[in-house]
Amino acid sequence: MADPEQEAQMREALSTNLDSLLGIAPESLVQAKRLGSDLSFKEGLHYFERILHLFQPLRDCSLEEVPLPRLNKLLQSVNQAISLFQQIKEFNAQGVANRNSCETQSLAFSPEARLL
Repeated sequence: MADPEQEAQMREALSTNLDSLLGIAPESLVQAKRLGSDLSFKEGLHYFERILHLFQPLRDCSLEEVPLPRLNKLLQSVNQAISLFQQIKEFNAQGVANRNSCETQSLAFSPEARLL
């Protein structure tokens, strides 16, 4: 059983990371100018918007009564989405296999099925 300080730290980390995630503009992930139309993530825009939309309600929820194991799962999912979006932002033309991996992750990312 976690002590109240650990739970408060987990809630704070979740809130901070959620704000970071929801601060990402889905259009910024497309990168058509930088990557060109063939390698851009234009087809992923809908999925990026969907991922962000799934997390949006958490911003307005009180997390005070959420048990620590659920907080931990939520934080892991937020961090997974941040990591995916970071990989997409850092993608370069030499990493076509990595691009396909990012696409697969964004298509498979389904926090609502696991958590919400």
